[in-house]
Amino acid sequence: MKTSLAGLQNYTLQTTYSNNGNTTLLGRAFQKSINSQNVLGPALTQWLDIFTTYALYDLDQYYNPNTGHLFVLASPSTTLTATNLWVMLFNFSAATAWVPTYVGKVNLNLANSAASTPTIKCFDVFESGSFITPRVSVTGSVLIEGGTYIAYNLTTASFTVGGSTAFPASTSSQAGAMYFLQDPNAAGVNNVATSAWGGALPQFSSSSSVNTKIWTANGTFAAPQMYSWDLGIAPAVAGTILNGINSQTTAYTGTSPVAYLSTSSDVDTGSIGYATLLGDQVVLMAGTGSVPTGLTAWVNGTLQTTSNVYFLRDTQQQFTFTTTALASGITAGATYSNNGVTWTCAITYTSGATSIILTSPVSWNGTNPTASGTLTLVSGTGPASITFSAYTAGNYFFNVSTTTGGAAVAPTSATTGFTMMRAFGICTSNFSLKTGTLTALTGGALVANTMNYCKPISSPANTTLQGVDCIAWQSSTAFYIVKISDLTSGTTTWPSLNTAGIINTGTGLDVTAITTTFGEYSGQGLAGDIDNFILVTNGSTYVAKPYKVPGSALTAVFGGTTTTYYEGQAPVTIQSGAAALTSFHTNGGWLFAGTQTTGQRGLIIMDVGSDATFGFTGVISPVYSILPGTTLKYLQTLEQLFDYTDSMNFWIRSASTSSSAVFTPGVLPLGAPMSNGVTSNGWTSLKEALDNSAITIGPYFQLATTFDILTLDANTPAQLVDLIYSYLPPGESSDNWVLSVDNTTQGTGSPSYVSWYLQTAYASSVPTLYVRLIDAVSGAVTGSFNSVTNAANFQYSTNGGTSWNSLGTIPNTVGALVRYLVATTPSTIQNVSIRES
Repeated sequence: MKTSLAGLQNYTLQTTYSNNGNTTLLGRAFQKSINSQNVLGPALTQWLDIFTTYALYDLDQYYNPNTGHLFVLASPSTTLTATNLWVMLFNFSAATAWVPTYVGKVNLNLANSAASTPTIKCFDVFESGSFITPRVSVTGSVLIEGGTYIAYNLTTASFTVGGSTAFPASTSSQAGAMYFLQDPNAAGVNNVATSAWGGALPQFSSSSSVNTKIWTANGTFAAPQMYSWDLGIAPAVAGTILNGINSQTTAYTGTSPVAYLSTSSDVDTGSIGYATLLGDQVVLMAGTGSVPTGLTAWVNGTLQTTSNVYFLRDTQQQFTFTTTALASGITAGATYSNNGVTWTCAITYTSGATSIILTSPVSWNGTNPTASGTLTLVSGTGPASITFSAYTAGNYFFNVSTTTGGAAVAPTSATTGFTMMRAFGICTSNFSLKTGTLTALTGGALVANTMNYCKPISSPANTTLQGVDCIAWQSSTAFYIVKISDLTSGTTTWPSLNTAGIINTGTGLDVTAITTTFGEYSGQGLAGDIDNFILVTNGSTYVAKPYKVPGSALTAVFGGTTTTYYEGQAPVTIQSGAAALTSFHTNGGWLFAGTQTTGQRGLIIMDVGSDATFGFTGVISPVYSILPGTTLKYLQTLEQLFDYTDSMNFWIRSASTSSSAVFTPGVLPLGAPMSNGVTSNGWTSLKEALDNSAITIGPYFQLATTFDILTLDANTPAQLVDLIYSYLPPGESSDNWVLSVDNTTQGTGSPSYVSWYLQTAYASSVPTLYVRLIDAVSGAVTGSFNSVTNAANFQYSTNGGTSWNSLGTIPNTVGALVRYLVATTPSTIQNVSIRES
């Protein structure tokens, strides 16, 4: 028996397969150095030490394989406020650098820091060219501050080591600023996006009508609703009155409340679009003029807090009527009606006046008088009716307060030309659509932040989903996928969705009582996707499941609870489990899991797509040559981190020529067979540390290696240095026997015998012996015989060949001879061997 090294790293390493004499690394297998030795394999399961290194807790993650950007949503405290939320950026690409490299961080200033406590419901990051736009959807302890926020058009330069801040926007298209995305028909105080439970970003879609949109799920399972905004549109702060706000210190009306701010713009339902109910949040800024004393200005690039955020308290519009001469005077505060609306006299008028000023609280109605007609006294002192021939609509007057419905804040200086806009960067320009209340969902409790974009490769539960842009999510016991094209404005159904979900029952044996706590669908049309839901259950056990029935159809169960202390230890590799998980994300076949347990406050990173189940990652050797008729015996490995990594799968394919079509496909085999001899994609499986003598190889052969990762063991791929294979060349005999030339027929003599003598006795007795004739040119076995089936052709001698005995019990004595009678003298040159198998 001979032993050889495959020499995998002695050849040129290539990433596209060709039968050109080189070693091929497919998928995410790459060469790296471990313990000063080059190895081949996928990235090890890694630990990103968020708390020890950066003093932050991991909250959520988003990975973009196309840019190699890993974003981590983090906070210095597990108790969130609107000003302690950070987005960290790491460069992470297994093809070039398998350890994430920190770039920097940006603080997201969401809303009124003193009033709102956000709860994260979705986090993802839209990237277009060099621009980076993080999106976070939250619910808020102050309901009107819950919803979807973006930090618009950051760049990598925005992420500094010490951290920069994205403050609320002060204008349109403001790079690096925060915008609060809302529905134009329900903005400000009417914002209803406060019960979000997930979101999706289809930026990997090939459709331009889809890939700039973001989606947020709102409501409950009984009454779900979907909202969408378009990040391909430059955002603008809603309700901006640029340089158009004035203040005065004298009243414009004799009634209470007194309004002190004025504008020529419609602050109600017209071009500005504030709420028809008062309470909208606004900030005042210097424009061509300064903000009056008595009111606090907000300066762009600073926090928005209770000290500079105000609420619209009341709004009125002034109308100047051309009337007939008044028969009697009008007392200030008297009210008149026209067109179903009540109007208030601003000042006192004496009899004979032909022009009067009345005001209307437009925030309650916004209705104008008729073009001409009669004003009818409702209350107060004045003519019972006044005939008018025309009117002129004048400025709008309003107050602001520090709390909703609170006392008016009076300016103490008269100023013109300052600016007012909605607070928090409230933006309605990017709104795309919202559905109606959709068909109710069933199947367990709603699980927040399990929603993501997907493009299923195979979907037996609904084949119309295959290759289509979809949104997927999970309840505690069920799985859902719906076409994005189902979600149109006002729709109340989602035709492609199984509203009952695909119920996850487990196998009923080793996997029972599955309850999803986190999960996403790994299938975005990216390399390494596994086209499976991955869910977290029972602490930190992961289950990979296809979207099909029955629920017991599971692809893999892996991970598990571990309490190993990682912080500050810089482990080379880790298990994928933890004591408890607090966040989860998958994209492009990568798994990211966050934990906040002391000793494990960080992020787990695992390459699930490179598992052997999916045929994506592996190593294919060059084509080797060997003597014809060679039998493979054993396969072994040289590895690094052997005690810390999972097993590998080994495969072989053979042909009679090196250029055979057998060696043309660059596809990997699938699966991790339990025994040798299994075939997949033209490959035959081999088992390490087992006798593979049933497999004849050559004269040309090729080896492939794939990696087990989704296991309940180490959960990290092996790191291969080289393969060692042992084989029996044709004609090689057992080490117990040596050819006896004196007792072997020479040339074409007849009868033709081949003889051997026993040079090493067996432990107990001589076993069944096998004799094979192998054509020396072709390597083909021309004859195979054994001492049981073909006993009549075997003889033995105990006196050096002087006499021969018919086969009985062959003496287990050194020097004993055995010979085999070849029935027909071979016509070609033959190799002959004797073995125990």
